[in-house]
Amino acid sequence: MRCGPPAMRRGPMSLVAWSVAVGRRPFAPPTAMVAPRPPLTRPLRFETAFALKVPHGLCVGVRLAPAAGQGAEDGCTWALPTEVQASKTMLSRERQLSYCGGRAALRKAMADCGAPADQPIARDGHGAPVLPEGVLGSISHTRGLAVALVRLRRPGEEGTALGVDVERAARALRSPVARRVLTAAEAAGLEEEAADDDARRRGTLLRFSFKEAVYKAASQLRVPGLAFRALEVRPHLDGTAAARWVGATEALNAELATDLRWREEGEYFLTFVEMRRV
Repeated sequence: MRCGPPAMRRGPMSLVAWSVAVGRRPFAPPTAMVAPRPPLTRPLRFETAFALKVPHGLCVGVRLAPAAGQGAEDGCTWALPTEVQASKTMLSRERQLSYCGGRAALRKAMADCGAPADQPIARDGHGAPVLPEGVLGSISHTRGLAVALVRLRRPGEEGTALGVDVERAARALRSPVARRVLTAAEAAGLEEEAADDDARRRGTLLRFSFKEAVYKAASQLRVPGLAFRALEVRPHLDGTAAARWVGATEALNAELATDLRWREEGEYFLTFVEMRRV
């Protein structure tokens, strides 16, 4: 006995007619099976935690909890409705807030720098924000906070990118993470410099943060195939840091100029990178 919908058999019977003939509820056309979700009509509002002028631009941080109220006079900023809608594809509430909070931080930083900030901020295939022409920027987030680093592109800066990272200074790092992040030279240097286990933890975390920021900038310049241990970083107490590419990536020392800065803001480490092709 042959069975199955008419698309699988010969004959003029329609899909609906076949369904009725075999005692089943007729199939609805695909477009009627799921009603489209109506777009959100209101933005998501975030409280500004800080706005810092740093050597590479303006860094804005927002608290990752929706803020009440409607006005902007208290320094709040917004993720636009289309950005909120885009975040709904993410599995957790935490990731949705991180996505929206990063856009809100970017929006305030761009507006404060004089850049247009009224359009939705999408992301590219690498996950980086798609910024207006003439704007350099980067975003990062950790538990409770999202940050953005922004400045306007100067003449002749077509091969320049920014990177930013934020980490909770009290974050615990497991030993496997340290082994994955640090080169042998970095690990040996920390053993000599650090007075105790907490100093080693902080030193490892700061290097991890720097490498995250560096790789965000490198990704914008389409530098491929970088690993954590391809770069050695040495932070200084004055808020600067030295960095050099090692091993298979050593040639990048002649191709990329990298300026690194850092600061401890409240309970967070902030790292900033400006990278340009030589």
